[in-house]
Amino acid sequence: MKAQTFAIGGIACLMLLAGCGEVYQPIVKDTVMIKKINQVMPEKKQEYPGTLSEDTVKNLSVDAVNRLFHPHISSEDLSLEVSTLDLEQVKRMLYRISGDTNTDPVAQYEAYLNAIPNGIYRVIISNRDKPYIDYIVIMNAKDGDILEINSYAGYESDPVKGGSQPGKDELVSIARQFLKQLSDVNPDDLEPREQPILGNQVYRSVLFQNKETQNIQYVLTLHLNTREVVGFSKDIMSVFLAPVP
Repeated sequence: MKAQTFAIGGIACLMLLAGCGEVYQPIVKDTVMIKKINQVMPEKKQEYPGTLSEDTVKNLSVDAVNRLFHPHISSEDLSLEVSTLDLEQVKRMLYRISGDTNTDPVAQYEAYLNAIPNGIYRVIISNRDKPYIDYIVIMNAKDGDILEINSYAGYESDPVKGGSQPGKDELVSIARQFLKQLSDVNPDDLEPREQPILGNQVYRSVLFQNKETQNIQYVLTLHLNTREVVGFSKDIMSVFLAPVP
């Protein structure tokens, strides 16, 4: 059965606001995933001071997907839906996932929040002729920095059958190789988070933290059958998979 489906990082945190309990489900184009915060762009394109244009956002999203996942997709064949989340809404999400804690998440992740003064864009990419989402991209609304990409295209959703599942060391090694594709990564600054790798029988997520701050900086999700990275989150979006302890 085609996957079209796993939810990780920002998608998981957005689902929290929708009250969804199960995140490993097929994502259909018309599904409402977040409450009252999916400010979908109107048909008439609008420009917002200090943010990228909608056309630029779409082009950057497709370019990032092609660069990191190599599907060779073209905008002409795709449906792209753009929505926004402002900084205050991101802060509220941080408080919601943090719960009752002595640590103020906004203070702890101040550097990540300062990097997105105009919030974030979410781009849903799908084939015009198919009912399922192929990719979801989240980027900094100010400068187009890619904060998250998740691939839902062409993966099996059944558990691994036959053979052995990759162990933690292999998963970390695969994740590190993927990180080398990201121009802003210094591997010497990162270390795997010492905790059980998150996931289920189909996917695993590897968390990398900054050695100096001990804050989560990258989360990579791998498909166990293919041993391929199918999603990554960084900076503020990575926090939503590993909230304030």
